[in-house]
Amino acid sequence: MKQLIKVLLGFNAISLIYLICLKPKQFLRACSSAFTASRSMTPKLNLGHILGDRRPTIRLFIRRYEDGILPSEHTMALLSILVAEAPR
Repeated sequence: MKQLIKVLLGFNAISLIYLICLKPKQFLRACSSAFTASRSMTPKLNLGHILGDRRPTIRLFIRRYEDGILPSEHTMALLSILVAEAPR
């Protein structure tokens, strides 16, 4: 089952070429490699790592959720980074 998920999520143009050329082993390997590469390219950092010793103070009025707005916990994280970095 995991291999099937890797194939579906890793399907791309290169793997399609292998599928058209009737090379199933290369097709499966290309899909699996693409899936693995996409997972390893996404860095995972926590907010403490980004902010370091800086502790920005942010006052945010929490409103009722409306479709399309950023959730309050995401807003706080983004604002913390912006205040700490203080872009000009």
